[in-house]
Amino acid sequence: MKKIITLSACVGLAICLAGCGKSSKKNESDGLSASGSHIQIVSIQDGGGLKDEGFKAAADALQSHPDIRGIFAINDPSALGAHAALKLKAKVGQVTIVGFDGQLDGKQAIKDGIIFADPIQFPDQMGIRTVQNIRKYFLGKPFEKVDLIPTKLYLKADAEKDPALGDNPPAKPETPAVTGESGTIGVSVLTLTNPFFQVIADNIKAEAAKHGYKVEVVSGDRDVNKQAGQIDDFITKKVKAIIINPCDRTAIGPAVVKANRAGIPVFTCDLQCVHEDAKITGHVGTDNYQGGKLAGQAMIDALGEQGGKVLILHFPQANSCVLRVKGFTEVIEAHNAKRAAE
Repeated sequence: MKKIITLSACVGLAICLAGCGKSSKKNESDGLSASGSHIQIVSIQDGGGLKDEGFKAAADALQSHPDIRGIFAINDPSALGAHAALKLKAKVGQVTIVGFDGQLDGKQAIKDGIIFADPIQFPDQMGIRTVQNIRKYFLGKPFEKVDLIPTKLYLKADAEKDPALGDNPPAKPETPAVTGESGTIGVSVLTLTNPFFQVIADNIKAEAAKHGYKVEVVSGDRDVNKQAGQIDDFITKKVKAIIINPCDRTAIGPAVVKANRAGIPVFTCDLQCVHEDAKITGHVGTDNYQGGKLAGQAMIDALGEQGGKVLILHFPQANSCVLRVKGFTEVIEAHNAKRAAE
């Protein structure tokens, strides 16, 4: 029997993709809408934050609920997986997909009418601000310990005028020559196979070079044990600071504690570590709760007066996604309550 996901976990802590706590695949029974609601959340499935897993989860849900009219996917890869499932079930054009992230392929899907809308994140700014906070920390200057960047709703009209989708897209940031006099920053990202985290890494390197830092970037490959080993390696190398996108929001804690004991400040970017004993010096991420609320309103607008049943493709291992789903479900249920009172 599959375990239940608890949506309320770590509600007060905001973070994206994604990532954390590797656990077994789960279905969700909490957070579903009452039968007969105008917009009824009928299924919350773990789509893994990946296209292939999103495809399978969406296909399974469509088998159980063939009359679904909307899908909220917690990132672009799972949204594109949902679209593939709709193609398989011959339901393209019958079901609205709202995604999250604003990756290039997600933006293109919005332009092509595959995804209705995305609350978009700004991974370039996450990387830049994290390095700026590290510099402020070592200079003894104040900085926001939890710096959350609001999302912006991105629709087809935005995609049609987006230079990133044009013939001459902006080039990725160039990394100037690095002297290294400021030391080395060790960076472990969730995965470099996801372009979102590659953008974060590229901007960390470019911004760090401006301030004399060398940067060593490694991929945790969604494996918390591998990432813990990478943190151990950074400690051995006596890096100046560590930046992580945690592969597991709690299980990475003991590795962070080791860095704390070694006197190396640890910063998180996009994804948070919520282990009670781990000290995180600063966090820069997305206001995922706000973004989830934007996604909820986008779904209400898309489904219109007819309303209908909705599937959520979750990734509960990531605190960011917990907050996205929380924001989304709160807006949907507030809408349902208002309709019921009319």
